[in-house]
Amino acid sequence: MTKYLHLLEEQRLSPKTIDGYEHVFSYFLRHLSLRNVSRILDIGEDDVLTFISSSQNSKQRVLATMRAFCRYLYEQKLINKNIDYVIGRNRYIVKEKLPSTYTCEEVLQIESSVNQSTPVGKRDYAMLLLATRLGLRSSDIAGLQFSNLDWDRNIIRLIQYKTKREIELPLLKDVGEAIINYVKYGRPSSSSKQIFLSSLAPYNPVNGAVVSLSVRKIICHSRIDTRDRKKGPHAMRHTLASQLLRNGISLPVISETLGHKTTQTTMGYLRIDIDGLMKCVLEVPDVPSDFYTQKGGLFYV
Repeated sequence: MTKYLHLLEEQRLSPKTIDGYEHVFSYFLRHLSLRNVSRILDIGEDDVLTFISSSQNSKQRVLATMRAFCRYLYEQKLINKNIDYVIGRNRYIVKEKLPSTYTCEEVLQIESSVNQSTPVGKRDYAMLLLATRLGLRSSDIAGLQFSNLDWDRNIIRLIQYKTKREIELPLLKDVGEAIINYVKYGRPSSSSKQIFLSSLAPYNPVNGAVVSLSVRKIICHSRIDTRDRKKGPHAMRHTLASQLLRNGISLPVISETLGHKTTQTTMGYLRIDIDGLMKCVLEVPDVPSDFYTQKGGLFYV
């Protein structure tokens, strides 16, 4: 498994993707241990298929990881049977779900619920606005540096962690004021280039998980009914996209705002603009009564 991970590094896969493979491998090793399988040569179809079937979360990722790994084992002649072929015939249906979105009123209530009297509150409020007003991902909020802010031109320019594409967004007044409020009155003294830091010593830069957890806590404590809806920065990203759609903003503009590689990715957000979709519905004309009596009505008896 370690050799395979090194191969992925040589193929220049992203660290996040490689971490995903390693995460699946750790659970697969535990699975093999419980089944008393101690040699690679002894790994069989049933070992792999039962592991995939027992996975509760991210089943598609587990399926893809195990398919690629089993193909590697067979190509390296470490196993005698091409288990990849067996896995390839199994498909797990992913139920289609609408993205979680919130109304403008709910977003305002979420933002106003933040207690900005504390350093953590000032930090979390600034991170929240970057998600609600600009639709930034948690990884990009965590990695935001002072050099990304152009105060003279009121612009935020950064290279996205996920897509590696550079995007340029307006540095809105509320967002800028929230960042200044945190930097001046809430941010610990640090030489770090990243804006957002942990609240406890040694005051390291936050990561995406911290951003997601902070936003989630704010939403949960805002007294908004969040049943059947996700509660994190990505839900705020979907919400921004839905509002842009309702305001009649074109797909290419939304795509640039969200930093998507293609407008095809942005097309997925059309599912949340129900009102817009309803406008595309064609009216069904009334059927005249003589339609059913033509030719004596025999055809419709």
